[in-house]
Amino acid sequence: MHIYTIYFICLLGGYLIGSILFAEIMVRIAKGRDIRKMGNTNPGAQNIYLHVSKVLGTLTGLLDAFKSLIPMIIADYYFDLPDFALGLIGIGAILGHIYPLYFRFRGGKGAAVIMGIYLFFVQWELLTAFVVAPIVVYIAFKKNHGVWLPYALLMTTATISMFTNHSPEVKTVILATVILGWSYNIRTLPAIVRMMLKRE
Repeated sequence: MHIYTIYFICLLGGYLIGSILFAEIMVRIAKGRDIRKMGNTNPGAQNIYLHVSKVLGTLTGLLDAFKSLIPMIIADYYFDLPDFALGLIGIGAILGHIYPLYFRFRGGKGAAVIMGIYLFFVQWELLTAFVVAPIVVYIAFKKNHGVWLPYALLMTTATISMFTNHSPEVKTVILATVILGWSYNIRTLPAIVRMMLKRE
C-alpha cells in the first residue's frame, strides 16, 4: 500500500474515533444535563471535573486520552507503522475531538487527547511535566490553578520534548499537537475568561 494512502487512513481513522465526545455522552447519561450549558461551556473533561463531578471528570479525561493512545498502540503492535503515521492517528483524534463529525463539528479543547499522544511518544517528558508544571502554575497564578494546569502540562511536555532525543517525525507530531490545541483555545478564550471572573 502506498505510504500516502496509509497516512490518509491513519488520519481518517483517528478522526472518526476522536469524534466520540465522551464528555457530552457521560454527562447526559449520568446527570441528564447538557455540558455545553455549564461552566465554560466546553464539552471536555476539565469542565466536568470543575462543575459536575471529579470522578466523572477523571473518567472522561481517561477515555479522551484513550481515543488517541489505544488506536496508536494497536496500530503500532499489529501494523508496525512508522512514527509519523502513528502520529497522524493522534492528530486525527485531536481534530475529531475539536470538530466532531457526530456532534455538528462542535467539540472540546483536546487536552486529554493530546496527553494520550504524549503518553505514547514522550512518556518521560510528560512525567517530568507532572512534577514541574504544578509548581510553575502555583507560583505564577494565585487562583484558578485547575484551569491553567492542563495547558502548563502540555506546554512543558512539548518544550522538553524539543530538547530530548526523539526523531524529527515525533517532534513534528508534538509541534502539531501544540498548534492544534492552541488554535481551539484562542477561539474559546472569551468563555474561559468569563468563567475565571465568576470564580474570582
